[in-house]
Amino acid sequence: MIALGQISGTDDPGNKIEQYIFEKAMATGGRVMTRSWAALALGVAAFDQVARNKVPTDEVGKKLAEQMREIKDPGSARPMRSASD
Repeated sequence: MIALGQISGTDDPGNKIEQYIFEKAMATGGRVMTRSWAALALGVAAFDQVARNKVPTDEVGKKLAEQMREIKDPGSARPMRSASD
């Protein structure tokens, strides 16, 4: 997923790869880890686009922020057990 973000960063904001990654990040079903990696990949793409003086759209960030508000507080999650437990 991160490699797709790097590839997307070489093109203009809103390209087809970025749209695909965005769809994965916004999916309501599927694996949570996929959504997390997709969100990170969008950040990688935006970073690379800014480095090339291309201005990413604010829409992606706004929609991701909206989705994050709907996620439960991660502090309330049970901690993972270590191998020694």
